[in-house]
Amino acid sequence: MKPPLSSTGQGSSAICRAAGLIAAFCAAVSLLSIMVLMLLDVSGRYLFNSPVPGAAEIIELAMGITVFSALPLVTARNEHIRLDYLSQALHGRVQAFTNAIVGTISTAGMGLLAWRIAEKALTLQRYGDTTPFLRIPISPIAWFITVCAAAAALIFLWHALRFWYQAIAGASHPDQEGHAS
Repeated sequence: MKPPLSSTGQGSSAICRAAGLIAAFCAAVSLLSIMVLMLLDVSGRYLFNSPVPGAAEIIELAMGITVFSALPLVTARNEHIRLDYLSQALHGRVQAFTNAIVGTISTAGMGLLAWRIAEKALTLQRYGDTTPFLRIPISPIAWFITVCAAAAALIFLWHALRFWYQAIAGASHPDQEGHAS
């Protein structure tokens, strides 16, 4: 019997791949932008005594985009850094219960983070906050970060539900790489 939450449909698989590509593209473009801007800023500062105006502001915003656009992708691939001292000793339902509990806690934590960032984004939007030098509006970046954190929370929830199903039903369901969990 297959778990009710398995992603066997081609539609959901295509959506996941498309979302992953979009997240990877956003992260890659913002990281490339940071590298190019830092190169221009440092070169201009030391070679021509003329740094790029507002480079620090742009880099700060791009760092937020880089980190949070990669978050749903890393979460979907289940590639977060983790301490696995116990995971090698745990098997079957015990491991599934442990994974389900960790997934539930991760869902709650990421959901809380998304909620708090959304509140901050709303405040930034209401007050029209901008960066000090270039006057770039901050709220669109905060909303983008909110969406990425919320997406990661939903993905954590998806993983947690799969692990709860495995733990309760005792079914072994293949993970992302096709190995039985």
